[in-house]
Amino acid sequence: QVEQLIEFARHQFELGERQKDGATNREHLESIWRQKGVKPVELCGPECPPSMIGHWQWFVRLNGRRQHGMNGPMPLTFTEIRNWKELMDVELTPFDVEVIIALDDVALNQKEGK
Repeated sequence: QVEQLIEFARHQFELGERQKDGATNREHLESIWRQKGVKPVELCGPECPPSMIGHWQWFVRLNGRRQHGMNGPMPLTFTEIRNWKELMDVELTPFDVEVIIALDDVALNQKEGK
């Protein structure tokens, strides 16, 4: 199920990429959908496995608070994850942390165009 979550995340990151005009791929595709009345196939992607929704939500929260350096977004650190976990009173297992780190790797690689 982690693999399914990673595929879901890749698709979400691709849809969220900003184009030269500042709009995201998702915004462009939804505009096409409204204009033509037909849902573009690019909007249809992998679903988040129900058992992984919590992991995705945790990552989204952490991703929204990520540090940025001179060369762009910085990887989430174990310290940041631990601090967030303690502040939000969230119970995380080592597996949960590994899933968050895997999602972070995908997000960073997507931004770098890998």
